[in-house]
Amino acid sequence: MINMQHILNEIPIKTTNSFKVNNCVIDLDLLKPTAFKNYDTFIDLKVTNNYSFTSKLGLKVNDGVKVDLNINASYDQPIILKYHLTNDTLYEEINIKLTNCNNQIIFLYDSDDNKNILYNSINLNLENAHLNLSYINLLSSKSTHLLAINTITNKDSILNTNLFDLGGNIKISNYYGVTNKLATNNLKVIYQGINNDLLDMNYHLINQEKQASSDILVTGLLDDCATKTLKSTIKFMAGATASIGHEKEDVIIFSDDVTNTSVPLLLCDEEDVVGTHSVSSGNINEEALYYLTTRGITIKEATKLLIMAKFNPIINNISDDDIKELIINNIKD
Repeated sequence: MINMQHILNEIPIKTTNSFKVNNCVIDLDLLKPTAFKNYDTFIDLKVTNNYSFTSKLGLKVNDGVKVDLNINASYDQPIILKYHLTNDTLYEEINIKLTNCNNQIIFLYDSDDNKNILYNSINLNLENAHLNLSYINLLSSKSTHLLAINTITNKDSILNTNLFDLGGNIKISNYYGVTNKLATNNLKVIYQGINNDLLDMNYHLINQEKQASSDILVTGLLDDCATKTLKSTIKFMAGATASIGHEKEDVIIFSDDVTNTSVPLLLCDEEDVVGTHSVSSGNINEEALYYLTTRGITIKEATKLLIMAKFNPIINNISDDDIKELIINNIKD
């Protein structure tokens, strides 16, 4: 066991250190991973054990597992990969290449009520492909969840990523995406922070070539003494003419003891582009809450309805009804 301090999730453009957003510093015991339990899925997987890797999160491990998926056919049903952690530590790099196909992939991670550690590095490469990717973190409240997703969306490809970062006490996520000519990369995130949860999110999308489109939509709720930092960046490279980039965050805050920090960045080396960013934070809309309660709905149920109204457009991107119900029940609980 190595007990040491890790500096993770470096922001693309540093600010003054007094803002404390340039990185995330955590103390983490890098426990020896437990034996890998393979995914039960109809897709062929190539698994390599004792694998070393480093992600853009900034954390290197020497005893992880590598999973490779090469997909060049379209399937009517979603490709579902579930993993249940008991008292486990899992360090995993997953490499996915899609070519000339249209698919849905769902990752679902949950756990027993233990101090699990999950470190996932997912690399995506799309060649003339459409992918709806959903990643769902339903780990226990004692767990540490570390996630890095690195994407290359090539010409005429479309990537829609739905990230549900709901479980765990420490949640650190990094999404880095390069979008090329006539390609689209959409990232949609739902997060929740309660008790003394620590959340640090660093999302960086790059429009690299002509007519690229990138979009970041982040919605979340914070309560109790949770601490959250979001670093959201869209960059237009020189030559990325007629490209579009939007980033938006909407966070609901229920407690005065929450620490909520947002750093939206638009970086531009090209003139002929359209880029926007916005952040909104606050409590539930009082007028909407009053309207519902005057029609016989309790404040508790009305609050749930208004929260789910924000989350449902993202949840509905999942085609599997059982998994949708798991997410909805987790949020309502």
